[in-house]
Amino acid sequence: MVESLRELAIRTIVANLDALGDIGYTDPETAFEILKHCNVQQLRDVEDDTFDGGRNINDITHPLWKRHFERDFRREAQALQQPQGNKTSAASNDGDVDWRQVYEAAEQMRQEKLAKSGSMLRAKYSSHNAKREGRQIQVCDFQPPNKRSRTAAGKPATSARDRLMKSMKLTVADMKPASAYNTIQAQAATKRRLTAVIRPPRCGGS
Repeated sequence: MVESLRELAIRTIVANLDALGDIGYTDPETAFEILKHCNVQQLRDVEDDTFDGGRNINDITHPLWKRHFERDFRREAQALQQPQGNKTSAASNDGDVDWRQVYEAAEQMRQEKLAKSGSMLRAKYSSHNAKREGRQIQVCDFQPPNKRSRTAAGKPATSARDRLMKSMKLTVADMKPASAYNTIQAQAATKRRLTAVIRPPRCGGS
C-alpha cells in the first residue's frame, strides 16, 4: 500500500518531535495525530510555542493532558474520579477541568514531597551517623616499650647491673697480670736467698 503524502509528513514530524514548535494553523485532526506521540515536555513546548504564535490549541491537547495525568499520577487520578459524598467529582465533567493545570499541580506536589523526604532522610542519616561515631571505641596509639630496648646504633642497651658486672670483670682481669708479676718476683728473691746460703763466700787468699 502506497503511503500518502499526509501520512509521510506525520511520520517525519513524529520522528523529530524535539524540533517541533509552533504548529500554526494545522488542522485539528492532523495536529492530534502528531501531538499524541509527544511526551509531557514536548507537548508543553508545542502548546506554549503555538500559543505565542497566536493560536490556543487547548481543545486539542486537553485529552492528551488527561491521558498523561492518568498514566503518571494513577493514585491522584483515582481519587479525583471518586464521588465526594452526594456530589459527583468535578473531574466527571472534563469540560470543567484544565488537565494541564491538574497535571502540573500534581507534578509540583510530587517534587515538593520528594524534596521534603530527601531533607528528612539526610537529617536522619546525619543524626544516625553522629550517634555511631559517638559509640566508636577510641584507639590508643600508645605502644609498650620492648623488653630489650635498643640504642641509636641498633645495639642492645646494657642495664646498670650489666655495666657493674662488666666493670668487676675488667678489674679482675687487670689484677691477674700484677699477681703473676708479684709471684715471679717473690720466686726470684727466694732463689737468691737459697743460693746465698748454699754457696759459701770466697776467701781473699785462695
